[in-house]
Amino acid sequence: MIVVCLFVWKEILKKTVICKLSHYLLLKQQQVIILKKIKIISQLTQAQNDSSKKRQGTY
Repeated sequence: MIVVCLFVWKEILKKTVICKLSHYLLLKQQQVIILKKIKIISQLTQAQNDSSKKRQGTY
C-alpha cells in the first residue's frame, strides 16, 4: 500500500514539475518574443527618425 502511495505521489510530483517547467519555458518564450518585437519596433522608429532628420537636413 505504501509503495503504491509513493508511486502515485512520485507521478503527481513528476507531472507538476513538468507542468511548471513547461509553463516557465512558455513564459520565457513569450518574453523573448515580446523583447524581439520591442527591438523591431525600436529599430523601425529609429529608422523613421533617421529618415525624417535627413529630410530636414539636420544630422
